[in-house]
Amino acid sequence: MKTLGKPAFLLFFCSHLNDTDMKIIEMTAAERPRERMEKYGERALSNAELLAIILRSGTPGCNILEVARQLLGDGGLKELGKMSLGMLKRVKGVGDVKAQQVVACMELSRRLLEEENDLEYKVIRTPHDAYRNLLPLYTTSSLEECWCIFLKRNRHVIGSMMVSRGGENSTSMNIKPIIRKAMDLGASAIIVSHNHPSGDMRPSTEDVRVTEQLDDALKTFEMSLMDHLILSEHGYFSFSENESFTKSGRKCKKM
Repeated sequence: MKTLGKPAFLLFFCSHLNDTDMKIIEMTAAERPRERMEKYGERALSNAELLAIILRSGTPGCNILEVARQLLGDGGLKELGKMSLGMLKRVKGVGDVKAQQVVACMELSRRLLEEENDLEYKVIRTPHDAYRNLLPLYTTSSLEECWCIFLKRNRHVIGSMMVSRGGENSTSMNIKPIIRKAMDLGASAIIVSHNHPSGDMRPSTEDVRVTEQLDDALKTFEMSLMDHLILSEHGYFSFSENESFTKSGRKCKKM
């Protein structure tokens, strides 16, 4: 079998590339993301260049830097972190593998934030303390989630758990697992929270109903509901600070 010499092979190879594919090859070594990282370090690279390194290769008609820029769009990393596998795969040049790479990378980033913001052994004195510590759990989620913090009598955090994850507009709060976890930890109080991805922090009728049910259930086991927070990127609503929102006019135990 006759093989092509190097010049002939390069000519054959280049003839099968379209203009878009050539862009990454035509870059000088100083312009390519991997080479730039080696020479200048990761801090010198743009978000698109870092993402291109993670994704590794482009597709016919779309080089990897262009794929990375499309993924970042106008919303940047914040919006990218909220995209599901299905949403990612709707971007040109992104298939199953690349979508999974992006989701895995974002999940690792979220877990890093959780480790750096480890709630255990912290003291929660105010609703703002709770908000500041809970927010990193929600920052990459486009879905409504519910989390609980469990506290000792001295308000030291002894544990946390995700109670549920729902859709874009709602999630459920199953009280039984919350009580069970609180009893296992020997908690004397809890703070429950959920997010509103829409950004509207006003409690719904269902939010009020569930808050009162949880408060009643905890009292049965001689535990207290310190607060129920509704979180968004713009701030939070605290039931302990707004007692008028419950049907009976009662409020969570003052923090």
